[in-house]
Amino acid sequence: MNPTLYVRDVALSYGQKPILRDVHMEVMHQEVVALIGRSGGGKSSLLHVIGGIVQPDAGIVRVNGLSCGRIGYMPQTDGLLPWRTVMDNVLLADVLADRVPNRARALERLHAVGLHDVAQSYPAQLSGGMRQRVSFVRALQAEAPLLVLDEPFGALDALTRSEMHQCLLSWHEQHTMLIVTHSIEEALLLGDRIVVLAGQPARLTCDMRSPLPRPRSAADVHDASMIDAKKQLWDVLMTK
Repeated sequence: MNPTLYVRDVALSYGQKPILRDVHMEVMHQEVVALIGRSGGGKSSLLHVIGGIVQPDAGIVRVNGLSCGRIGYMPQTDGLLPWRTVMDNVLLADVLADRVPNRARALERLHAVGLHDVAQSYPAQLSGGMRQRVSFVRALQAEAPLLVLDEPFGALDALTRSEMHQCLLSWHEQHTMLIVTHSIEEALLLGDRIVVLAGQPARLTCDMRSPLPRPRSAADVHDASMIDAKKQLWDVLMTK
């Protein structure tokens, strides 16, 4: 089976500063891959290359076999349009894909993240965590072959983050995802595989399969195999 995301020999520099070198990555259909690395270590730059925002100096990027393949993208900041309601912000994904807006699907997803009762509210009326959840639903609404989430739950409190983890885990079978996170525990919980971007310039230095199969739950982070995997990943991150 061909991978949904295919990255090969990607290199990127900003001016004279090399950022990425010889980056190889594949994400298979309905696989969830968690990408971790140090702050400023090139993760967002790699996402910009995958999303077509930045052209690499060298290498190949394919999404569903296409060089300009469509992705659903959730940035670190919510990026909601303040003059559009929650529902209209979510439906913007349909509009940009030149589809008839699917209000029923959007409402179903808002209900799943506990926001159905604010569908007609505006972003200014919501908390930061609520806006982040709207951004997540909008990324899902894109119905793209690849969903890319850049620190999707960083603005959420611990309880809401746990609820969102369970929500995302329940959608595993429906989406192919690349998730960037600074949390090793979150990576192990959500990712079928965990890849580490490290070095200067950055390259993938570790590709680990989650020690526990699906379905996983929040309690699994205390499993002995998960604790061992967390230590291995920590050691990789701490190696300069």
